[in-house]
Amino acid sequence: MLKLLNSLKQENQRLSPTTVSISNNYDILSLSTTRRRSFSVHYSLFVVFLSLCYVLFSNSVVVTATETVPDISGESSPNTPTSGSRTSSPASRIRHDSTGYYIACTKDKGYTYKPNPSYLASESKLAHKLLDGMCGIEIGPSACNPFNLNTIEVGLSAENHLSEFTYYSTNQVRECGDYAKVDYSSDAADLWMFPSSSSDFVLHSHVWEHLPNPLRALEEWVRVTKHGGVIFVIVPHPCASPLDCGRPPTTIQDLLDYYQVNANMSSFDFPERYEKYNGHLHVFNHELLLDIMLWFNQVYSDVLHVNLILNTFLMEDDKVGNGYHISWVVNKMESRQLSDIYYGRYCHPHCCSK
Repeated sequence: MLKLLNSLKQENQRLSPTTVSISNNYDILSLSTTRRRSFSVHYSLFVVFLSLCYVLFSNSVVVTATETVPDISGESSPNTPTSGSRTSSPASRIRHDSTGYYIACTKDKGYTYKPNPSYLASESKLAHKLLDGMCGIEIGPSACNPFNLNTIEVGLSAENHLSEFTYYSTNQVRECGDYAKVDYSSDAADLWMFPSSSSDFVLHSHVWEHLPNPLRALEEWVRVTKHGGVIFVIVPHPCASPLDCGRPPTTIQDLLDYYQVNANMSSFDFPERYEKYNGHLHVFNHELLLDIMLWFNQVYSDVLHVNLILNTFLMEDDKVGNGYHISWVVNKMESRQLSDIYYGRYCHPHCCSK
C-alpha cells in the first residue's frame, strides 16, 4: 500500500499546479428613497398607508429568511424541519473578472447554529491547513460535523428532496440539536449553479457513499474546481456503521456499471439498500479511493488534459475518526478554456457502452 502511494506521488511530482486563493466579497445593498411633497390631505393619508404596507412587507421578508432555524426550546417540534435553504439566487454568489468566473463566500451566513457542543465532531486540522483562506463548496453539510471553513453549502432541502431532507435533518436534530442549512438545494452530482473552474475546493464528509453515481459526481466536482484547487474527501470505514459490517466492499467495476447507465436512486437495488443500510449505497475502502483516481486520470488526462494528483491520504481521518481521508489537487494542465466542457456528456469509449 505504501509503495503504491509513494509511486503515485513520484509520478505526479512532475506537475506542480498552483493553488488559487480569492478574497471574500461582500454584497452591499443600497436603497434610495424619494419623498414627494403632498398637497392634499387625502394624498397624504394614501402615502402613509403605502408606507405602512411597505414596512409590514419588509418585516415579513426578514422573518421568512430566518425561520429555517429550528426552535429547540420546545415551542415547535424539532423533528419536523420545514426547510433547508437560505438563499434562492445563484447569481448572488458568482463573480467575474479578467481571469474568469469565481464564487464569492460571505462570512455572514444569516443565521446562528445552536448545536449541542458535546455532540460535535472535532475540528479537522488537516482541512484547515489545506483550505484556510480559500472559498469553496461543501457538499452535504452537517451541523454535527462542521468544518468551519469559508464555504458555500450545497445539499438537500424540503422543497426539492422532502423525504431525504426530513430523514437527515431529523437525525441531526436528534443527535446534536440542530441541522445544517444550505445555500443551494441540488444533487451532489449536479452543481448547475457554479461555472466551471470557479471554486478553490470541493469538500464533503460521509456523503459519497450515499450517491447513486459516485463517478459522475466526481466529474462534476472536478468541473467546478479551479486549476490547482483541492477535492477533500472523507468516507466511512467499512464497519463505521454496524449495518455495513460484512457487506462486500464496492469495486471500481461496480461504480463503472452505475456510471454507464447514469444510475439514479431508483436504479439497481438502491431503494432496498437505502432502507436497509441507512442510506449507504456503497462501501468504500482505501483501494477503491485509489482506483477512482487511477480511473479518472486514465480517462481524462490524454483527452481533456485534466488529472487528479494525490495530495493527502489518511487511513483514519482527523475529523470523526471513523473513515478514510483522501485529497486530490485538480490539475488542468492546459491553459485553454474548459468552461464549455461538460464532463457528464463526454463519454470515453473505454468506459461507456455505445
